[in-house]
Amino acid sequence: MEVAKESIEKMGEDEPEEEKRELKGCQAERRPSSIYSEQEPLEHVTFEKVVGILRRSALERSIPEVLALEHYTSDVPFFARMNAKKTNVNAHLHRQCCHVMTYRYFPAGAVIFRANSAPDALYIVLRGAVGVYLPKDRDQIKREKEQHAKHEVDDRNGPGKGRSAWKLLARTTMPFMRMRAFTRQSAARASELRGEELGEMKTQEAHREAVRREAVRRIYTEDPRYAQVLGGLPLKALTDFDEFFEESVFRFTYNGTLGIGSIFGELGLARNKPRAATIVTVEETHLAVISKEDYA
Repeated sequence: MEVAKESIEKMGEDEPEEEKRELKGCQAERRPSSIYSEQEPLEHVTFEKVVGILRRSALERSIPEVLALEHYTSDVPFFARMNAKKTNVNAHLHRQCCHVMTYRYFPAGAVIFRANSAPDALYIVLRGAVGVYLPKDRDQIKREKEQHAKHEVDDRNGPGKGRSAWKLLARTTMPFMRMRAFTRQSAARASELRGEELGEMKTQEAHREAVRREAVRRIYTEDPRYAQVLGGLPLKALTDFDEFFEESVFRFTYNGTLGIGSIFGELGLARNKPRAATIVTVEETHLAVISKEDYA
């Protein structure tokens, strides 16, 4: 990996003074007061101070602030592997990464990137957690639809009081499918409907959709056959429900959760290939980010 190639080439072997000149040259003429002072012990670097430093542009960061980021991220496996090579230590690659890293915040249920998208950055989890989800192929989704249909029949005909999640879903599936068929009709057919009729159908469909989402949520949180499928994905926080579900089938296979100190997205940059997985936050998450341009 090469980060900030031109800066690294200038530094050379005998650098501390060269390094200081380089970093100072990257700072603004009048930089705001430093968030972290070189008089403070590195052990006193807090998460809040790290976020404050990352919010600043690379031009505004002082040398002590860059060193504070380097210390704070020293236990990240990605940087630990980097620092295991003497050539990387001599070139101060870790420090150069800390010079260009930025900050991003994501609420729970946010998609950070999608499978098959072009890689544009790598990410380090400072606080929070993300889930890794691999897309299922069409054959697998079809098989699971058939399995779900069987569960609907078994549950509807089986013992129990009240409406279970599967019974609730069964009440919405056919009307929902009919409405989808309607929306695929031509614009000319839709224009024949009086405004109030169309509005009523949309209202009914919105209600069915709300019921369907509640049924699916209950299936994946209450049915022991499906409780572990989501890997902690917060369904109520999802902004695009249909991106993750086709009828009642979850479109992805859960592949694990990445917590504090984890890094993801680096393989796509290193190989220059589309993303293999969709990454979604399972709780509020704070990330340090290195862009593709700074990574190259």
